[in-house]
Amino acid sequence: MAYLGNNGCGCGCGDSKPVNVEGGETPSAKDIVSAGGVVTTDVKISKHPENLLSVAGDGLLVRKEDCRSADGSETRIEAGAGADLTGSGTWEDPYIVSFGGGGESGGGDAPKLKGGETETAADTVKDGVVTTDVKLSDEDGNALEVRDGGLYVPAGDGGGAVDCDEMRKCVSAGDGLTYDPKTGVFEAKLSGDDGNTIALGDDGGLFVPAGTGGGPAATVKGGESPTAVNKVDADGSTFTVTPEAKVSKKDGNAITAEADGLYVPAGGDGGPSDIAGGETQTAKTTVDAGKVTADVKVSPKEGNTLSVDGDGGLFVAPASGDGAPVTGGETPTIKTTVDGGKVTGDTKISAADGNVLKTNDDGLFVPAPTGGGDGGAPLQGGKTPTATTTVKDGTVTADVIVSPDKGNALKAQDNGLFVPEKFFQTAEIALTSITDEVDINTFNVPVDGTGHKIAEAPPLEFVNPSPVLPMHVVVDNQLEHAQFRIFNGNVKAVMGTRLHIEGDVTMDVESHQQFEDHNVENGPRMWDSMGAHEPVTFTIPPGGKVTMTMGAYLAIYLYDGKSTLFQARHRVTAWGGN
Repeated sequence: MAYLGNNGCGCGCGDSKPVNVEGGETPSAKDIVSAGGVVTTDVKISKHPENLLSVAGDGLLVRKEDCRSADGSETRIEAGAGADLTGSGTWEDPYIVSFGGGGESGGGDAPKLKGGETETAADTVKDGVVTTDVKLSDEDGNALEVRDGGLYVPAGDGGGAVDCDEMRKCVSAGDGLTYDPKTGVFEAKLSGDDGNTIALGDDGGLFVPAGTGGGPAATVKGGESPTAVNKVDADGSTFTVTPEAKVSKKDGNAITAEADGLYVPAGGDGGPSDIAGGETQTAKTTVDAGKVTADVKVSPKEGNTLSVDGDGGLFVAPASGDGAPVTGGETPTIKTTVDGGKVTGDTKISAADGNVLKTNDDGLFVPAPTGGGDGGAPLQGGKTPTATTTVKDGTVTADVIVSPDKGNALKAQDNGLFVPEKFFQTAEIALTSITDEVDINTFNVPVDGTGHKIAEAPPLEFVNPSPVLPMHVVVDNQLEHAQFRIFNGNVKAVMGTRLHIEGDVTMDVESHQQFEDHNVENGPRMWDSMGAHEPVTFTIPPGGKVTMTMGAYLAIYLYDGKSTLFQARHRVTAWGGN
């Protein structure tokens, strides 16, 4: 295998790209070139019947003994076209046939490699080495060149980094800014309109001074907190500040904004089930024993003209100088009044039926629920020996407690409490397995002492009708009657009744009678069984059931003679109740 590239290394060495190589073919070899530039040579072996050259697991093979002359004294191997032969044919110096060599594309008639060309590169093959030359476009403005043995793109208009002077040509300023393309500096643009009080402060930042005499500045803007939005309307030099409460849209919020104020619907018995205080950037609300109070938060920042007056109301000093007057406003939830520089706000209480929000002398008030215990605590559930009460989202529910003690007939079902009636029921399975005299050999029962079924009754279901009470069951499994006649020989056999129970209870029950006689000479003897019983008891859970299957079986332990069965009857009786 040959791998072609620059200076004899793999594709990608140095600064060149993989070359375009095509495979060729001679009478003795065929070259295959992969997409990755790997050249693989397959030697062509003649199919002539006298050809001694073959391919072994690791290369070409010519067996020495196959190459001798007719008398066995001479071995001869010659190199064909495109091949070289070395070695003497001994074990120490075997014959070696090789292909390839020097020259433009290999020695002899070996495959020739040719250079190719694309739009971006040209390949050359010389002395077995493939080299690639990148082609540079001669189009005007091409900044790509070869410098110091490699590709080079100079900085500037043709590529590379861009300096500041060139970048400044692409930048401009929008509203509120000024821009100097010579220095690349942006500055805030201050409006020259009358009444504008914004300026640059000593620290270079934007600054709006307070009005002369401590009054508010001439520019008034509305603000927003998590609970309220202030809107500002201007009429000449008069500004009106109107606050509007924000009502959360989150599921479960009981507060709504009615046309005449905020509205909180009453809880299950006249008041909300649970109210807690909160805090925003502008106010803090406290709930104590059903009483809601709110304190406005006044910023301590220097220059703030808002304060709390001695009577507990908000106060803003009258405007003077270039300060503008402030007037009151109204929203669906708050009405603000300005009198003598003093701003007061009155919360509006909805007059809709069911609103429990009120105003006392000292603040907002929500009365405690009726029967609330200590006057302000929310309703809570409780528990007694017979019931559990739960309060959730203003709804009171009660669950009756049913004792889990054994024997309790009371049950809580989907549609209410249930006490079942007393019940009792019976069931019976009867089977006659033999009615006339039958030779034992008729049943083909092997003499192995193992019970073999000779008849079976249809299965019977036994169901507990109560969904809450267990059913106690008594089952009597019996071989009711069996007659056995032994004519002669030694005989030992067992006739029986087997009952299989499965379902909510699983068990097997058996009753049987053994017949045995070793009298060989005295003629027939009759054996008559009048019954064998095997009672069992079990319990079926509420709503449960069992399936009972009864079968007759015969087991033969010893049989050397003749015997017959006259009659065999089997019966299962079940009683169940609570």
